[in-house]
Amino acid sequence: MTESMIGGDNNNAVQGTVTGSVSLKHIARRAAHAAERDVILQVLEQTQWNRVRAAKLLEISYRALLYKIKDLGLASASRTTGDHGRLSARDWD
Repeated sequence: MTESMIGGDNNNAVQGTVTGSVSLKHIARRAAHAAERDVILQVLEQTQWNRVRAAKLLEISYRALLYKIKDLGLASASRTTGDHGRLSARDWD
């Protein structure tokens, strides 16, 4: 176990030893959060950010997917990957 696994962002780094307490609950929660984010992002990209289809593939409700996109910070990821040719209100000016 490394210090970076407890409080840092890099779970794969191996450096130093733990001098304080280790919360397995915290580590498990962070790992689950990261895995969920990766899977949701992969499905959104696979469906070209069609959130209805993504929710069906993930077998969760559309509302749950919207909440997770916001909670996991994926809403900004859709802007960086492009809008896949869709027109938005800002394109009309």
